[in-house]
Amino acid sequence: MRWDGDRATTVHAAAGRYVSSIFDLVHNTGSRTAFVTSTPELSMVRTSWDATNGGSDPYGVDNGRDKFTQFLTLADDDAVADRVVSMLGTTRRR
Repeated sequence: MRWDGDRATTVHAAAGRYVSSIFDLVHNTGSRTAFVTSTPELSMVRTSWDATNGGSDPYGVDNGRDKFTQFLTLADDDAVADRVVSMLGTTRRR
C-alpha cells in the first residue's frame, strides 16, 4: 500500500480495497464507538467509516454502515483527555 494523504479520500482508497477496523467489529456487534482527536487531519478516518464508505454489517441485526457513534475533533490534547475521562466516567463501558 502506498500512502498519499494529499490525494486519498479514504483509507480504503489509499489501500485499494476495503479495510476493516476495530470500529467495524465493535459497531457491527451492537456496541457504541467513539473517536476523539485533536488532529483535524484525521477527518479521513471519519470519512472512511461513515454511512457512505463504511462496510456492510454482516452480523445479526444490521446496525448500518456508519461505524462511529461519536467522532469529535477538539481544540487540543487537554480537551481530548478531559472529554474521554468525562465519557468514561458517566456510563459503564464494555
